[in-house]
Amino acid sequence: MSAKISRFGAYGIVLDKDRILLTKKTSGPYRGLWDLPGGGIEFGESPEVALMRELYEETSMHVHDFSLIGTSTAVHDYSASDFGAHFHQVGVMYFVNHWTYDANHTAEEVMRWVALSEVCMEQLTPFGRWSVAYAKQSQPLCSTVQLNTDRTVMRTPRKDDLEMIVAFENRNREHLERWETLPPTEKEAHLASARHRLDAWVKECESGISLRFFIFPKDDPNMIIGFCNFTQICRGAFQACYLGYKLDRAYENQGLMAECLKRSTSYIFEDLNLHRIMANYMPTNERSANLLSRLGFVVEGYAKAYLYINGYWEDHVLTSLTQR
Repeated sequence: MSAKISRFGAYGIVLDKDRILLTKKTSGPYRGLWDLPGGGIEFGESPEVALMRELYEETSMHVHDFSLIGTSTAVHDYSASDFGAHFHQVGVMYFVNHWTYDANHTAEEVMRWVALSEVCMEQLTPFGRWSVAYAKQSQPLCSTVQLNTDRTVMRTPRKDDLEMIVAFENRNREHLERWETLPPTEKEAHLASARHRLDAWVKECESGISLRFFIFPKDDPNMIIGFCNFTQICRGAFQACYLGYKLDRAYENQGLMAECLKRSTSYIFEDLNLHRIMANYMPTNERSANLLSRLGFVVEGYAKAYLYINGYWEDHVLTSLTQR
């Protein structure tokens, strides 16, 4: 009887616009095939640490930001091959949002960027095929999406939005400190933080794992007054995402966020064909509770110590809106 071997690893989908990064397997049951960068989780190592270590070793990439996608498994019978075993592979899959190259490090693997439209699926490992299918399904969500309401314009992020983001956060620091972790107060650190987040938001949007809208008044296209974010977009059997939002203090009590959420949730259901939008709020946030209730969100639960915000684990009320 041939051996049965299980392997656990962490893998990263790295995209550059319409190209995906692949590495070539030089040993093992998938020798000669192209695979995702990543590999085995060592004893005592978390999947996140394994992802960063493996990508650096294989591709010379420093991974600075990533998002969990889910897991994938593959089982194949290689008992008749030189490998001589039934092989069970379990992979924790991540989307790599932001990375830099280390020019002084020599990558261990042969790698190449391949256009998604030109990938030969027969030359890929099971995880390689899974990742290409995922990337094709998710690409692109929002190279440029603009939604209009009676009083606002909502559009997806651009690299030249940096100064407007910083200005919004400076105006609303005291207003938002109860509800979210704030960026640094020092000017250069704040600018660097905002630049990093903006780069990640653009990449998330291009890869299909989030759809973020910046809100502008129709009479001033150069001032962000709010954010409406649909994140952690999950396809497959779930077809769901999370919703987060915030509005400039000077524009509250005018019904603007309700106006924007009605338009954007309609887009999520009708154009992206998602089934569920989940939105969670702190129990003391009565404004969000009332807004979500008016929009049809239904309370589904209560999560203790749900999010770590400004030094405290905060409880949250869990709600959702489903497509009918």
